[in-house]
Amino acid sequence: MAEGKRRAVGLSFAATLREAIVSIVANPVHSAFNVAGMALGATTAIAAIGVSTTSQSQVDSVFDAYAQTQVTVVADDTDGPRLAQSEARFEELLGVVAATTVARLQELAAPGQTRSSDDPGSGVNVTVYAIGPSAVDALELGDWAGRPIDAGFHGRRDAVAVVGAGVAHDLGLSPPYGEATVKIAGEEVTVIGVFGFSPRERQLTQAVLVPRSWSELQSLAVTAQQLIVRVDVGAANVIAQRAPGIVDPFEPERVTASAPPTADALRAQVATKVGVLVFAMAAGALLVGSIGISNTALVGVLRRTGEFSLRRALGATPRDIARLVIIEGAILGLLSGVLGGVTGMLVVVGVSWVAGWTPLLEVGWVGLVAIGASVLGALFSAYPARRASALEPATGLRQIQ
Repeated sequence: MAEGKRRAVGLSFAATLREAIVSIVANPVHSAFNVAGMALGATTAIAAIGVSTTSQSQVDSVFDAYAQTQVTVVADDTDGPRLAQSEARFEELLGVVAATTVARLQELAAPGQTRSSDDPGSGVNVTVYAIGPSAVDALELGDWAGRPIDAGFHGRRDAVAVVGAGVAHDLGLSPPYGEATVKIAGEEVTVIGVFGFSPRERQLTQAVLVPRSWSELQSLAVTAQQLIVRVDVGAANVIAQRAPGIVDPFEPERVTASAPPTADALRAQVATKVGVLVFAMAAGALLVGSIGISNTALVGVLRRTGEFSLRRALGATPRDIARLVIIEGAILGLLSGVLGGVTGMLVVVGVSWVAGWTPLLEVGWVGLVAIGASVLGALFSAYPARRASALEPATGLRQIQ
């Protein structure tokens, strides 16, 4: 009776941990496939977080350089002319780099005569904008072929134009410039240059720009007009508050000035939306890897039926068997997380190096991913552990030859 009441003594946690490590080392190929599947998920998680953080910093820098240094002023139709008259007053303010009006004209530009042909061509109509004397600096027009419109052209009201690179080919233009023309309101206007980009008003690369003084001389009607004020970093909100009074001191309510959102508000909006997406991707990647561990763990239990039955016959309790399988899953998850975390960091560094960015990634993420992978490995090993613990010694011993 005493023997019947004796209870089996289970293995200690340390002994189970030792057995789990021995079991993993004894099956290197099986363990390697387990680790590889989970590591792939961890790599994806770390790479997604790292690349997102790094690219977000680049987005912030672009906003700081352009959006944070521009104020856009618009007025109703009756106050439209006051915008052009206000350019010089804005440029006298502390913190203002340059200011220019950008007025869209009702007239369109069409191909004119070129050096090689008197045929002006047909089928191409391009938007025309009238700009002020400081447009090149205010709009940061760059990548020039030929020359820009300077103050001399504005002062003389010359019939000249510059063209965005996006439509230069459509208008039949090619270097050297100065002999080709475009036709605007029936007038031949000489093209003196082509610009490649405008980071502040990107639509201008698909348009033709003429001096505002020439468009006023021709009495060309305006369909839309705004005043672009380029300012130093940190001055946008102050200039925007003062702008209505500068344009129309008697009825400032007829003038609207808009400044971009602050960098902190913009960063918070971007971080929130991107962060949710990235963490969903990371969680999905770890989940896929965990399912892989669960699947291989279940296959391993079926393959190791004889081993578990022998352990039971030698005195191991069902709890010992279950704990052994769960600890093996946790160890494999931890190894996968560390391997995947390091690989993910290398991916982030590689992507940043190719893009010319400075990689940004908290090293702590590797630890968090490794711990998360270990926990998931243990959780997804629960069902295989339950199957293993339910094996009877006699069932598995029959399989041992």
